[in-house]
Amino acid sequence: MNNEVLIHKSSPFKRLATLAAETEKAGAYDFAAETWAAAAALARRDCNRQWASERSALCANAQLRGWGTTEMIKEL
Repeated sequence: MNNEVLIHKSSPFKRLATLAAETEKAGAYDFAAETWAAAAALARRDCNRQWASERSALCANAQLRGWGTTEMIKEL
């Protein structure tokens, strides 16, 4: 039996969704909105597509309202 460790590769959707969530958490809403939209386009399940589309819209709205890292820097 081969003792090599099999590396589990995550799906493109999961990688983009993870990146989008991390950038959203960091307050980079413009990039997060684009990344969520790209993840939605790659989603195989309707529930994942809907979730990613709604997160994209939320991040786009947050960017329009001036939320995020650039706004926090201005306040300091």
